[in-house]
Parts: sequence; structure tokens; C-alpha cells
Amino acid sequence: MSGVLRPVGPEPARTYWIRRALVIGTVVALALIVILAVQTLTRPEPTSAVPPADSPTPSTGPEPSSTPEPKPSATPSSTPSGSATPKPPTSPAPSPSSSADPSAPSPTPTKPAEVAACEPDDLRVTLIGKRTVRARQDSTYDLSVINGGAAPCKITIDLDSFQFKITSGTDPIWSSDHCERSLKPVSKTLDSQESLPWKMTWDGERSREDCKISSETPRPGIYWATATVEGVEPVRWRMTVTG
Repeated sequence: MSGVLRPVGPEPARTYWIRRALVIGTVVALALIVILAVQTLTRPEPTSAVPPADSPTPSTGPEPSSTPEPKPSATPSSTPSGSATPKPPTSPAPSPSSSADPSAPSPTPTKPAEVAACEPDDLRVTLIGKRTVRARQDSTYDLSVINGGAAPCKITIDLDSFQFKITSGTDPIWSSDHCERSLKPVSKTLDSQESLPWKMTWDGERSREDCKISSETPRPGIYWATATVEGVEPVRWRMTVTG
């Protein structure tokens, strides 16, 4: 005990007392720090209890209750949106435009421009038949007229604008001019490079005016069929007539 009350050592006693005081003070300070730390650790628990106090503030739950109120208000708003969908069906608004349609017929009087008659220089005629035919028997010939122009044009093939004849040298054998029944008139609007086809038939006889037939039978030999469209270069088809 004497060592405790009276420090022993080479240094003055005062030095030892100061050291002891520092040690004791340090211990006391540490103790205080520990106490404060414990208090601070225990204090958060009551502070955590404070949030529950805050949680009652949500007891202002009338606000959430107010939120459900807008929700039903949103549902009626959805119903008007549904009503907006029927509005498209109310697009019969175009139907008034149909009422405007009666007024539309007024511009309809605009008639398309009439197609001009074909120019002879733009036309080409074709003629094809059999190379050998028999006298007093029908033979058929395929004809066509082609619009070689760049624009559409209208053409009529009748006895006024077309002639088909059979000849043997300078001897006239048969002509479409002798009988109206030999050609059925045809008319058509031709686009560029479009053709109008038709057929002609020779009965193998000599023809006379008023659709009459000559009693003289064509003799065997070389004959020519010639097709002429008014203003267009004639085309010919060579054939042999047998008895």
C-alpha cells in the first residue's frame, strides 16, 4: 500500500502522481465515452419509435380515400372515351358529302375529247388467204388495218371506205362493190399499234351488179386478191385457182 500512496522511483513523486492522474483521467474519459456510446445506441430505438409516430401521419388517409374518388371519376372518363369510339361511326358526316354529290354531276358534263379519224398515212393493211383455191367454192381471207400512229384514232370499214376484189391479169372476176352483203361495216377506236381485224369471203364465182352471179366459171390460173382502204396503199395476195 505504501507503493501506491507513496510512489517509489528515481523521479520525483509529483511526476508519478501526474501520470496516475492522467491514467485515471483516461479511464474516466473512456468510461464516459462508453456511456455516451451506449446512450446513443439506445436513443435510436426511441427515434425509431418516432417513425411510427410519423406513420400515424398517413392517418391522414382521407387523402388515399380521396384518390379512390378520382378513380371512379376516371372510369366515367373511360366511358366517354368509349362514346368517342362510336363517334367514328357517326362519320356519316361524309353522307352530307353525298348530298354534295348531286352537285358533283354538274362538272360531269365535261365530255371526253372526241377521237379523231385515223389518218391514211398512219394506217397499214394486211391480207392473208390460201395459196390454192377452187373455182365455185368459198375461200376466206383474213384482213386487218393497223394504226401505226402515236395517238389513238377511229376508223370505219364499210363499202364507202373499203374494196375487196379478185382479178386475173386485167380480167375483173369478183368485187365487193357488186353486193352490199359482202361486207358488214365495222368501226373501232384504235390505240397506237392496235389492229382492227375482219374477214372477206369469195364464193369462187364471177360477180355482177346487185349481188348477181355470172354464168361464166373462172378458169384455172393465177389470181390476185386485192384489199384497198381509202387513202392507204393496197395490199395483194397471190393464189392459184383450180377447176
